Amino acid sequence: IGEIEKFKKELAVVDLSIAKQFEEAVLSDFSGDLNKEAGIRFLAERIGQMKAQNAELDSEIQHFRVQLKLEEYAVNLKDDEACPLCGSLHHPGIFSAESVSGALTKALNRKSEFEKQTATCEQQISRFNELDSRRKLNEQHMNGLLVRQKELEEKVAIHQNLFQWENYRNEET
Repeated sequence: IGEIEKFKKELAVVDLSIAKQFEEAVLSDFSGDLNKEAGIRFLAERIGQMKAQNAELDSEIQHFRVQLKLEEYAVNLKDDEACPLCGSLHHPGIFSAESVSGALTKALNRKSEFEKQTATCEQQISRFNELDSRRKLNEQHMNGLLVRQKELEEKVAIHQNLFQWENYRNEET
């Protein structure tokens, strides 16, 4: 019985740990039942959103990098010299990408932040799964002990029914 109580306490600790996971910043927008499945579903959706935003940022970053490369060519253009891209000797509207460098830096920073948040979400999912595994293991052990306890109680009951000495049976009560 002491072992069963130990496992019940451990299950309570695990359940409390799962509930505490919802206090993490990554789950601050979560609303719903405080259970592992709901938490993982929320985090998986969040990861999907961040990956979609990262894909958009990748496209934007690539665009900015192309603009910076074009600016390199534009800065090096000289009158009466052929353009290395199109071969023209006339350069009426030279491309300028003054704000591109700053925009690229901002996009790279946002991408880095999304990647950090994605990693945090993935770590949180791992933590939920770890706690769930711990919970299941404790439940299995406790259930095994409960089955064993029931078997022993049945054996004791059978033994007591077979016991024929009335003087000793009364001492029990």
